[in-house]
Amino acid sequence: GARIIKSSAAVALCMMVYYIRTHLPVGNGIPFYSALAALWCLQPSSDTAKHNAGQRSIGTFIGALYGLIFILLLRIIGITEAMRVYLLASLMIIPVIYLTVVLDKKNASFFSCVVFLSIALTHSFDDDPYLFVFNRVLDTLIGIGIGLMVNNFHLPVKHDSETLYISGIDSVLIPEDHSAAYNKVELNRMIESGVKFNLSTIRTPAEVMSLMKGVDLKYPIIVMDGAAMYDVNSKEYLEAEFIQADI
Repeated sequence: GARIIKSSAAVALCMMVYYIRTHLPVGNGIPFYSALAALWCLQPSSDTAKHNAGQRSIGTFIGALYGLIFILLLRIIGITEAMRVYLLASLMIIPVIYLTVVLDKKNASFFSCVVFLSIALTHSFDDDPYLFVFNRVLDTLIGIGIGLMVNNFHLPVKHDSETLYISGIDSVLIPEDHSAAYNKVELNRMIESGVKFNLSTIRTPAEVMSLMKGVDLKYPIIVMDGAAMYDVNSKEYLEAEFIQADI
């Protein structure tokens, strides 16, 4: 529910910023791109939101760079026929994606291509295409900033940060049908807010890591029905009770 409201608020803020920009001499931009970037940054956890923001930013800069190069090539070569422009834009996709691979930012390749094509196919013959490139980058950065701000906004709520809460896994956090996605989202929100939370289970560390993948556990967990304590961050046993061989 909160994410739906935040999505609406983020889009509204993008439109408000666009309205303010219409009264400035730096150009209006297109609020559509800001809204898309803001929605992309609205995620269940702040870490995921920052990761998505980084992807979007890198992809935007790469796409804008090649879009600018593409426009300069058209001016230098003197290409004006639409079909030749489209074919050249298709070929330019290769270096766009290749740069994301070289920079080890493969996840940003989609956004790089989207930004490049939005420049190359729709604004190459504008009177001032360079202004569009500038506004395209600015639109995305505005959306990313708004998205991160809205995503990290929480109403002031008092949390118990003194008590250590310990929970089991089976039939508690992981229902019988294994549909635990919502529980994981809520757990991460609690942990991010400062609630001390830990696990105690009969399962092995490997099983726990698989079942609770995506949950940002802060404390060593109690595993194998209390036989050992395992640190999920350092991936080592901190304490263990051994059964004598003659028992």
